[in-house]
Amino acid sequence: MAGQPENLQQLDTWLDKYPNFYVDTGSAKWMVREFAYKKEEVLKFFTKHSDRILFGTDFVAGRKDREPIPDYYINRFLSFQALLETNAKEIPFPIPDPENDNKTVINGLDLPINILKKIYWENSSKLFG
Repeated sequence: MAGQPENLQQLDTWLDKYPNFYVDTGSAKWMVREFAYKKEEVLKFFTKHSDRILFGTDFVAGRKDREPIPDYYINRFLSFQALLETNAKEIPFPIPDPENDNKTVINGLDLPINILKKIYWENSSKLFG
């Protein structure tokens, strides 16, 4: 979210001011942590700017500088899915998050299907198609 998931008001201002500015959903830990307890604010933001949000990740494949974490990539995708698509409550985040003493939880946003289609496909297709 443009490095600003904790500051949706700033993102809202930028998206209103700059019509060619888009954001993506990269940074699963940061987004999950920041969105966990402000569902209404996040839903309002995602609804208002649904045409300018792209699905993205910050995955780094093939790292050799640390031990692999079993199921790391699948857990990240499942975390995104739980965050965006479900109304799940207080699911323990399945990826180590030492910045939050490993207390991060997922609280699903339960986005409507029309917004999910835009985020997962339609917005990227329009922008890059």
